[in-house]
Amino acid sequence: MNDPDSPARGPDALDCQVTPVPKLSAAERGRLFELMSRHFDQVDQAQFFADLDEKPSVLLLREAASGSICGFSTITLFETTRGGERLAAVFAGDTVVDPEYWGHPAWVYAWARYGFALAQQANADKVYLLLLTSTHRTYRFMPGFFREYYPRPLVATPADVQARLDTLVRIKFPDEYDAVRGVVALQRPTPVRDERQLPGTAPGEHAAERFFLERNPGYLNGDFLTCLAEFTWENLTPLGRRVVSAPT
Repeated sequence: MNDPDSPARGPDALDCQVTPVPKLSAAERGRLFELMSRHFDQVDQAQFFADLDEKPSVLLLREAASGSICGFSTITLFETTRGGERLAAVFAGDTVVDPEYWGHPAWVYAWARYGFALAQQANADKVYLLLLTSTHRTYRFMPGFFREYYPRPLVATPADVQARLDTLVRIKFPDEYDAVRGVVALQRPTPVRDERQLPGTAPGEHAAERFFLERNPGYLNGDFLTCLAEFTWENLTPLGRRVVSAPT
């Protein structure tokens, strides 16, 4: 992993762009599958491309010097109703970033701005970020960006929030969602490869990590903890507000 102060990790090292999925070249699609397979085990190529083609666009992370794709994230907005209430969710799908760029500000800022812009397009009574994660690193995004999010340590998830979470997750995973455990266990799981699991910090070093491990003990098998946060300006932390309002 590169030194944080090295040129490869500098603020201008990366370019982030939103690209319509139909405009991806065959080489770019192949690169995305390569990245996914490098980080996750048992990735089925046909299923990966089918999932990709369901998304209208993908956020690409490129090395500025070479133009090589070193990360990507599929994010989409979907809407539904529950008991007359209009719900919308920004759904964070597959996300892969080469280890040397984990947490790089250009990537984090681009992802947050894109997700927040999608949330503002929704025509709904409640707009959420729906995050499914099998790693503690991604779960730490929730306390970093949101004042209130669920599930979280020491706070019970309100019944109405849990009901919305259940509704939204079942749209995407009607047969693989275990509402009792709050996890999605895929029939064909794609667990994170061992060498990509917990580099840099020991599991449970932080409170959010300990909570994640307690709530999702099957993460090594590829189980996803289901998380929800209102994607509104009012619910963003000071860091979240700085990020989504940062100039492009």
